[in-house]
Amino acid sequence: NGGTANGGVDTSVSYTLRIDVTFVNSPPFFTPGPDRIQVDEDTGAGWRAWATGIDPGNPGETSQSVRFVLEWQNAGCADIFARQPTMDPTGNLTWELLPNMDTIQFSCKMRVQLQDDHPSDPKNSCPMNTCGTIEFIVLPINDAPFFVPGPNISVWEDLK
Repeated sequence: NGGTANGGVDTSVSYTLRIDVTFVNSPPFFTPGPDRIQVDEDTGAGWRAWATGIDPGNPGETSQSVRFVLEWQNAGCADIFARQPTMDPTGNLTWELLPNMDTIQFSCKMRVQLQDDHPSDPKNSCPMNTCGTIEFIVLPINDAPFFVPGPNISVWEDLK
């Protein structure tokens, strides 16, 4: 019949409860820059501060280092660069095109991901956060015509 009015007790046996809070790595994030970069052929270039607002994740993860991972989305794009595009941890993007890319206008898309070092977290299932794409648009420049002179040629005068 329970309850103190019927001779029962209104408390239970006490138990000790332990709650463990397990660290889960939060993915880093950033604010991407413009998704299109137009570059004239024959120019090396850099785009400063393409990515801004770079954050390693939750406030408890400020000691983690981050790095950008760049990956081409279409074949053949790596072949137009003398120095492949790279992005430093502060979001500065640099690249160098090969000289004389005498083609029609073309574009190459690259996925930009920010990765943290997620120290000692074997259960971490999300170390990368896909946040941006860059489309490099290479514009052809009208180069001055040129030729390679050959040997001298002799012809007869008044020859019909």
